[in-house]
Amino acid sequence: MKRTAVLAVRILFLLSLSLVFLPACGGNAVGGSAPGIIWNPTSTAGAGGGTPGPAGVLWNDPNSGSTSGFSPFIPSSDNITYSIPVVYIADNIHPLSTATSAPVIIQAEGGFAGAINGYRSRALNGNNGGLGGGGFGGGNFTQTPPNAFLQGNGGLTMNARANCKHWALYHAGPMAATNPEGDALAGRLAKTGITAPGAVEIVLSGPAYPDFTAASNYINANFGAIVTDLQWTHFGTGYWTGGSETYYWSVIFARNPQP
Repeated sequence: MKRTAVLAVRILFLLSLSLVFLPACGGNAVGGSAPGIIWNPTSTAGAGGGTPGPAGVLWNDPNSGSTSGFSPFIPSSDNITYSIPVVYIADNIHPLSTATSAPVIIQAEGGFAGAINGYRSRALNGNNGGLGGGGFGGGNFTQTPPNAFLQGNGGLTMNARANCKHWALYHAGPMAATNPEGDALAGRLAKTGITAPGAVEIVLSGPAYPDFTAASNYINANFGAIVTDLQWTHFGTGYWTGGSETYYWSVIFARNPQP
């Protein structure tokens, strides 16, 4: 009886030591990651397929955000990402289509669209070295094309905006034609359910383009032939601020996009 009591006390003492010396679990660390990181950056490609990146890797760490630059909070909703509603790249939350009503975004995009459309319509009306020509009966009148003033398209706008947000929040450095996931415009449009016989995107980023005037002036001066191409019927403009480049702009031109 006395031996049993001593043994019970000894077991209780050992349990007390275990409680004291067992290390406490901290944060949301997984697989050895630092506290607060909920994905291990050394994880392998997720299931579900996707668009291969430059190195053929189908998974991109969703926490690989820009490590420098100003990143203000801007309310928005990412309707489509690389993992929602279809898993193209597992656990990748980078946006493909973004909706927002934030004035800082809406006003910049509206001014950007107006400046580009204004340049296009003036050029195609025969001003600024536009179409010109003899016009009717050899006179000085030029027939204005019916699509001189492009129609805005919501799907294209949300694509252009998402591309700007994507680079600002998740990837340091200037925007490029192909994103780090390996997608150019065609891949991004397909993933958001938009089809078009022809489409092209012009992207621009950096501190030198703080407003829509500076951005549109650069695009109109350097890509005027694309801006005034008669095949385009619709366009969408996108903008975001933050990240290493501070200001991000995109304009997508398309011919008869659906839907």
